[in-house]
Amino acid sequence: MTCTQCGYEVTDGATTCPVCSQPLSNSQPEQQPPMQSEQQPSVQQQPPMQPPQQPNYSYPNQPQYGPGYPPAKARTAPLILGIVSIVFAFIIPLVSLICSLVGLSMANADIKKGLTTQKYMKIINIVALVLTIISFIFNIIMAVGLVASLY
Repeated sequence: MTCTQCGYEVTDGATTCPVCSQPLSNSQPEQQPPMQSEQQPSVQQQPPMQPPQQPNYSYPNQPQYGPGYPPAKARTAPLILGIVSIVFAFIIPLVSLICSLVGLSMANADIKKGLTTQKYMKIINIVALVLTIISFIFNIIMAVGLVASLY
């Protein structure tokens, strides 16, 4: 039996074509090649194979993105910079200050792109910045106290 849509040779008893999923009717007559003399070779013209149709996987309420435009993904760098800033806040405050400012600017840039998950990373970097400022003030007080005790 031959599929009427794609021309694929289907085994007898099949209800659908395995290539294009076209329903087959059992009353479809098999094509018999015309009787030809023995001197001429029989050449059967088969329709060209068509690729199977791809199913539609679109879901409701899902934003559609064009080809070459994947959805924006959140970066993890602001989180890592915020954690490094908190760790270095009382050890090396200058490194903490730089990391928290860079992480804060990256989180702000991602928030402008519409990534709401970056709000938490912005909060972490603000906390690191505050701890760094407290550390700077503490270090200044300690330095002034140390200098005052020397005189």
